[in-house]
Amino acid sequence: MRTLAQYSFVLRDGGKVAFHIHNDGYAEGAAAYFLFAHLSSARGSFADRFHRANERAEICSMDSDQGVLFRYAVADDGSLVARRRVRNDRGDAVDKWVVFFRGHYAEFINRYALPADLIEGPLRLIYTPRRAVASEWVTRAQLERRHTIALAKLLDYRDRYPEMTVNIEIQEAEVRELWRAIEQFDGQVVRPSNSKAGPLQSPRGKPFHASMRVSGYADHRRANPKEQLNFVLPLARRSCR
Repeated sequence: MRTLAQYSFVLRDGGKVAFHIHNDGYAEGAAAYFLFAHLSSARGSFADRFHRANERAEICSMDSDQGVLFRYAVADDGSLVARRRVRNDRGDAVDKWVVFFRGHYAEFINRYALPADLIEGPLRLIYTPRRAVASEWVTRAQLERRHTIALAKLLDYRDRYPEMTVNIEIQEAEVRELWRAIEQFDGQVVRPSNSKAGPLQSPRGKPFHASMRVSGYADHRRANPKEQLNFVLPLARRSCR
């Protein structure tokens, strides 16, 4: 459906950039565009990911107004203000812009995205083991992918460099933190960060393998590393696609 909308973003340096998309500018369509950007693995700011994830997005002037029916303004912290144009049929007054949403863009996605677009489920704000932020909006599938890749890297590294115990412990801690993030997403009880986890499980609740313990180096050495990697690495490769 041809519904022109403007999407503006505040950049990290304080500047601004805006895009036009000439179709599906209503709330449900905009939610899908924001979701595509959120799930994008491209580098850069949210504005960069939005432009790359949505091929129809065209750079436009911030002041562009002709034919625009919706405006979506995203700040550098992810907060969104959504406005729609209310036509004025009288000749002595201009059209009005009415705010119909204020909040984080992830909340906008959860509220307006169609079920067919939310193939990875809703987004939730949880703590994740990322250095730049204390918490972030993620889908469960995003956490699953990160957990699978981190576990694969750990098993590979531990097999190649068994003497690097400090680095192994760091990677083990990252895997445990990602698992706790999945538990938090599911509303389960989250173990304290200094706890020693038992056998790690897949995000689906099933053990990856009976030998896949990361609570200690000795557990791994008793296992067959080739068997571990043959199971986990294909999952990581699929997650990276």
